[in-house]
Amino acid sequence: MRYLPENGDERQLVGPLPVGAERIFDQSEITSKNMASVRRGPRRHCSTCPGLSCAWASDFVQDEAQQRLALTNAPVGAADLEYTTRRAYLQLSYDWAR
Repeated sequence: MRYLPENGDERQLVGPLPVGAERIFDQSEITSKNMASVRRGPRRHCSTCPGLSCAWASDFVQDEAQQRLALTNAPVGAADLEYTTRRAYLQLSYDWAR
């Protein structure tokens, strides 16, 4: 995803400039990579409680994102805008049939 430069003095200038160009403003670009894995358990019926069945699922998600200047491939601003997140989820479900 690419964002156009805004109309302000804080815009990133491209340097060195091409011949004949007065100013070129760089655009920021965000790249991301996502991974996910899901594992599901079978639905089981409870022997002590007739009509009760349970199931489970676990999810693991990993996201990586980076924001850089599109033309010069430099980091945006003073700090690098790179991050990685990892999340794990556990889901439990039940059905009660009477």
